[in-house]
Amino acid sequence: MYGFSKILLEFTIERAAELMRPDPRACECVGLIRHYIQRTVVEWPTGNYSKQLADAVNWLAVMALQYREPLIASRLRQIAAQLQALNEEDAVVPQRRLLTDPRLPYFNEQRSNSKES
Repeated sequence: MYGFSKILLEFTIERAAELMRPDPRACECVGLIRHYIQRTVVEWPTGNYSKQLADAVNWLAVMALQYREPLIASRLRQIAAQLQALNEEDAVVPQRRLLTDPRLPYFNEQRSNSKES
């Protein structure tokens, strides 16, 4: 999760928490989102919680619609879609990295085989 996206998500969930404060489910969802944001920051670059974040943000968007807050719900849906896309992108990148990273044995083995030929 990039810095600007994190700030936008924090602002949006803060606004959602203010609007839905009496609902303990919303407060729990906001707490869960903050927990995953913190874990992502602490465990960077290996920690990837974009799927869990996307799920929690989607649930908060549903609750925002129940509270008749369509602007908050729309923004949360957009953020969840970006997180989901980030999760799908991260699933592909390690496979590419295995084939192109010169520090990994597979890459060096293929390279030495091609030089011998």
